[in-house]
Amino acid sequence: MKKKKVTQTDTAAELRRLAEERMAASGKTASHAEAEEESLRIVHELRVHQIELEMQNEELRKDNGTFRIFAYIFSRRTTPLMTMRLNLCADKRHGFGSAHVY
Repeated sequence: MKKKKVTQTDTAAELRRLAEERMAASGKTASHAEAEEESLRIVHELRVHQIELEMQNEELRKDNGTFRIFAYIFSRRTTPLMTMRLNLCADKRHGFGSAHVY
């Protein structure tokens, strides 16, 4: 007699059948209303999470644009000039005037 090769699909189907039998034997079944309510809650959570990910993606794209601008400036200018410009920007942010430049 030839043995039948057991595949993952067969194993998954058998596991599901056994789980359904166990659930039926336990007598614990969710009502249609409870299942629908839980489904709506999960869909809501997934939508909120999707929006959060989209917002994070927008921020990363903005940061990437800023990085590309600085990379371009740095590749086209000498290091001392870049450092001087960054110092000027920092001084302006902290309230120092141009007389404070070295």
